[in-house]
Amino acid sequence: SASGVTVIVKTTVTAIDAVCKTQLLDGRY
Repeated sequence: SASGVTVIVKTTVTAIDAVCKTQLLDGRY
């Protein structure tokens, strides 16, 4: 369903955002 796709997209974006933030922190320190 469309709502299911939306949840998957939001979860993926959140996961990618978390990884990017982690990489930025690792690079900073």
